[in-house]
Amino acid sequence: MQEHRFTTTACPYDCPDACAMRGRFDGGRTILAPNPDLPYSAFLCAKGLRWAERAT
Repeated sequence: MQEHRFTTTACPYDCPDACAMRGRFDGGRTILAPNPDLPYSAFLCAKGLRWAERAT
C-alpha cells in the first residue's frame, strides 16, 4: 500500500478566516482537505476546496 504524505498549508484566498489545509498528491491529482489538527479551522469553504482545480 502506498503511503500518502500530507503537506500543511493555508488557503490562498484573502478572507478573514485564513483556513489551514492539508494537501497531498495522489496519482497526479492534488487533494486538499481541512486540517483536522486545528479545531478552529476544521472546515474549508467551497472556494478553498476547489483551489487545487484552479491551481493545476
